[in-house]
Amino acid sequence: MNSNIILKRFGLNPNDFLENDIEPITTDDGFIYLLEQNKNKIPCPYCHSNNIVLKEYYFRNINCSETIHIKDIFRIKVPRFKCKDCNKTFIKKLSNVNTHCNISNNVIKMICNDFYMCKTFDEIAIKYHISSAKVIDIFDNLIASPKRLTLPKILCIDEFHFSSSNNDNKYCVVIIDWEEKKVIDIIKNRKLPYLRDYFSKIDQKERNNVQYFVSDLYDGYRNIHNEFFKHSQHIADFYHITLQLSRAVNSLRTQIMKQLDFSSLEYKFMKKHWQLFISRYNHKYDSKFFKTKNGIEIPFFDIFMKCIKLNDNLWNGYNCIQDLFSIRKDQYFSDAKKDFDWLINKLENSNSILLLDVAKTYKKWTIEICNAYSYHIGFKNISNSIAECINNQIKTLIKVAYGYNLFERFRKRILLLLRF
Repeated sequence: MNSNIILKRFGLNPNDFLENDIEPITTDDGFIYLLEQNKNKIPCPYCHSNNIVLKEYYFRNINCSETIHIKDIFRIKVPRFKCKDCNKTFIKKLSNVNTHCNISNNVIKMICNDFYMCKTFDEIAIKYHISSAKVIDIFDNLIASPKRLTLPKILCIDEFHFSSSNNDNKYCVVIIDWEEKKVIDIIKNRKLPYLRDYFSKIDQKERNNVQYFVSDLYDGYRNIHNEFFKHSQHIADFYHITLQLSRAVNSLRTQIMKQLDFSSLEYKFMKKHWQLFISRYNHKYDSKFFKTKNGIEIPFFDIFMKCIKLNDNLWNGYNCIQDLFSIRKDQYFSDAKKDFDWLINKLENSNSILLLDVAKTYKKWTIEICNAYSYHIGFKNISNSIAECINNQIKTLIKVAYGYNLFERFRKRILLLLRF
């Protein structure tokens, strides 16, 4: 087989080698191609003298593997030259192969393209028959770190768990463009000093472009809004508003359930159908039946109402959840405030500490919560749902990669995967 055809196939320059017919050597996992670099003398790269002599030969292996199934290695006989004037030795550079590198530039380009796909560094290393350390080295040195995007009109901010061993990276923050559904940037830590330092470096005019600031009920985000985005409207996320009450009611259900006999019908129903106690009631359950071990069928509605009325606080909490679900979105702020003032008053009249804590939280975040249920010109149902969705993608990517040690490497990889 003509060597020029093979060299062009793998992206090497035929002019760098002596032309001959080669027959690849078959190995357990691929092929080895024997080549010889041409002996044409060049001026000394150090003193530019032409007084050059051939000193010796050595063999250099170049990895040109492009698939996981076949490992292609070029074993090249390389001439080493010596300059008689400065007594230094040197070799001629190969086109499309970097000095002191045993991987062709074609393979490096393919590796860089794979960084934009949902593959781990180990998977990329196995595909191209190189070490994971080499893949990481290529990623760190050849892939530019993506820049922060311009702050949008609707800015969503949320955190996700990154590392359990490093307090500086325990919870990272992601900021997202609600309209374009793009990740603006990832911040190293959700602690207030980190957030202040990050947003203080952004120009005031750019920060003033933010019209809506969407977050969960974390006090740090409120402080950031009041300090850097005071001209925007702070909106609390629907999910976290509901989560406060549903967690309290679920805890009440658990407390009451533990007081019952394990073999009782109520205990089994409350354990199996726990979702019913914290979700909007669906009337399709009215026609269903709950079967006991004895084969007795009890109307679903009857056993549910019997369980929910075992405790006054549970009954009150369940009704509050239904009231929360019934509050209309896209209404005037004043109407939303009336609805929540009524709901808070109902929670405050409860004897349960859990429900009283929810009332305190709702009272503390009344403006932000009412903003979430208010009408916004040109936009409908602004929430942090897109941030929660992207957070799940990020968590999946962290699990697939078995975690990251360096935040900057993690940020670069995540932004590459989610933006492009």
